[in-house]
Amino acid sequence: MATKSLFGFQRPSPRLLREWIAGYLFASPFIIGFLVFTAFPMAYSIWLSFHRWDLLSPPKFIGFENYIKMFQDPTANLSLYNSAYYTIFAVPIQLIISFALALALTQNLKFRDLYRAGFYLPIIVPMVASAVVWQRVFHPEYGILNEFLGWFGIEPLRWLFEPQLAKPAFIFMSFWMIGRQMVIFIAGL
Repeated sequence: MATKSLFGFQRPSPRLLREWIAGYLFASPFIIGFLVFTAFPMAYSIWLSFHRWDLLSPPKFIGFENYIKMFQDPTANLSLYNSAYYTIFAVPIQLIISFALALALTQNLKFRDLYRAGFYLPIIVPMVASAVVWQRVFHPEYGILNEFLGWFGIEPLRWLFEPQLAKPAFIFMSFWMIGRQMVIFIAGL
C-alpha cells in the first residue's frame, strides 16, 4: 500500500520498498557485468572513434575524420555490404528453421528428447572442433560436400576461396547453431 507524500506522489510501502531492493540486489551481478563488460566498452569505443590514438600517446580529438575515411575506403564498404548480405539472408532463414524445429519438437514425437539434444549439441561443441568439421566439409579437393556433388557430375568447387561461394557457405555454416534459437522458441511455446 502506498501513502501520499507532500508533493502528491505516492511513496511505496516499506514492504514494497524491500521487494524492490531485494530485486535489484539479485539483479546487481548482471547489471554490474553488463555495465563493466558491455556498456562501458561500447561507449568508450564510440568516444575513441572521434579520436586519433596510437596506444602510445594520448588520444587526439579529430571529429568525424575517421568516419569520412571509413566511407571512402572500398574495403569498408565491401565489409558493410557483406554484413548486410549475411544478415538479410542468414537471420530470417535461421529463425524460420529454428521455429519450425521448435514447433515439431513440441509435438508428442517418439525420441523427441533425443532430437532436441541432437539439435542443441552443436552449441556446446567447442569452436575449434566445429571449425575442423566445416573445414572438412568445404575443403576444395577432398571435402565431403564436393565428394557428394561429384556423384552428380559437378566439378569440385572452392567454397571458401571464391567470394560468390563463400557467402552462401558461411550462411550454411551458421545453421549449425540454430539449436540456441530452437530452445528459446520451445520455451516460448
